[in-house]
Amino acid sequence: MSTEQQANEQNPTGSHGFERTVFGIILVCLGVIFLLRNIDIFYLDNWWALFILIPAIASFAQAWRFYQANGREMTRQVRGRIVAGLFPLAIALIFLFNLDLGEFWPVLIILAGIAVILS
Repeated sequence: MSTEQQANEQNPTGSHGFERTVFGIILVCLGVIFLLRNIDIFYLDNWWALFILIPAIASFAQAWRFYQANGREMTRQVRGRIVAGLFPLAIALIFLFNLDLGEFWPVLIILAGIAVILS
């Protein structure tokens, strides 16, 4: 078995280039947001919540890769990655828009129900 075949067995969706690209885009976006914040063009009170978006974006990117690798079929793997990305996305949005977590916590229960339905 060649080295490339062994690498593809360990990572069935291809090389890690896509993850590096997504990670690079995330870093560029974070840098731009912080730069705009520092020069008073754009301001977020809870800027730290942007870091919660990183695992959400990574999960959605992985779902997209699985979707493409499986012949554009919505498999259990794809649905699982999408649902896994929805939880940190919801939490980040609650913090970014200064919403009351005590008021919006039922959103997490709704997402859990969606996860059960899709699994």
